[in-house]
Amino acid sequence: MKQLSKIGVCICLLLALAGGCAQTDVEEKSLPLPAGTKVDVGFRLNVLSSHTPQTRSITFTPEGTFESDTLAMPDTPTTLPTPATGVGDSVRTKAAAGLSEEQENTIATLWVGQYEATSGKRLSNEYFGTVSDTKDILLQLPLNASGVKSHVYFIANAGDLGAVADEKTLKAKTLTCTTGAGELVDNRCKMAGMWEGEVVSGGVKDIPVEMIRLMAKITFTYAIGGDGFTFTPTAVALTNAPEVSRVEVTERQLPGISYNKYSGEANASGATMCWYLAENMAGTGKPSVDSNKKKIGAGVRNATCIELTGDAKQLGVEYKNVTFRFYPGADMNNYDIVRNGHYEMN
Repeated sequence: MKQLSKIGVCICLLLALAGGCAQTDVEEKSLPLPAGTKVDVGFRLNVLSSHTPQTRSITFTPEGTFESDTLAMPDTPTTLPTPATGVGDSVRTKAAAGLSEEQENTIATLWVGQYEATSGKRLSNEYFGTVSDTKDILLQLPLNASGVKSHVYFIANAGDLGAVADEKTLKAKTLTCTTGAGELVDNRCKMAGMWEGEVVSGGVKDIPVEMIRLMAKITFTYAIGGDGFTFTPTAVALTNAPEVSRVEVTERQLPGISYNKYSGEANASGATMCWYLAENMAGTGKPSVDSNKKKIGAGVRNATCIELTGDAKQLGVEYKNVTFRFYPGADMNNYDIVRNGHYEMN
């Protein structure tokens, strides 16, 4: 009986040791992956529509000047005032020579950079030379340490930015958006988007990312006609148009950049044209005005404006090199041209 007891004790000890090893194996398998381990993370890019067009209309007649403004009168139908005799509707309503909505939404190439949210340290970057029509992107991103988030940036149609050192450098990076003719580089809108979140074990799927165009669009339509007044356009231009935009949204004009003058179409009956330009945060004018036709750019520098120049004749009197200047902006006293904005002036 004593020998059997010894055998029983030995068996129990062996079982206990075996059980302990099994438990250790389970605990090791459940350990979290170390920070820096790459996991699959899926994103779905969504290109935001342009801001609702900010439409400004001014009609000059012998009886006076008529204005309408979608921002000043948001609850009023935004139709043009009755035009002077002889002004053709076909000019005012024909399509502008800009890109189609599909073209403006195209993402041809994509750069992605991951940065630690607290320190701004670069964790990874990747470049896609082609992007699927669905705009679904699957990345392998390094895991964050517990409780630490990442900022993942998406820069479209700007080529391979490479290993940008840190988040601060990326935010301050400028990208050339338009050419010297007011057209998009490679007919592509440069865009930027950012996701903030924690990359965790098991990865993340179907994360929506809003992509915002870095430039604005200006559509300008003019028509000429009326009794007792003639005007022969000799030049049309968009002045003070910047070509470059920063990755991060700016509150003021970028220091040290150049401003361009884009030519337009001078036609005896009128024309519609479209220009693209980088954002131009010119600011608020002083003194304030109570009418769009009184905006003269006072109190701001390098404010974007449209110039319509020509020779006029009214009641038998001729005037040479008359210039009308039209300033877009958020309201009568504001001269900002914001990214992804669409400004219509008639």
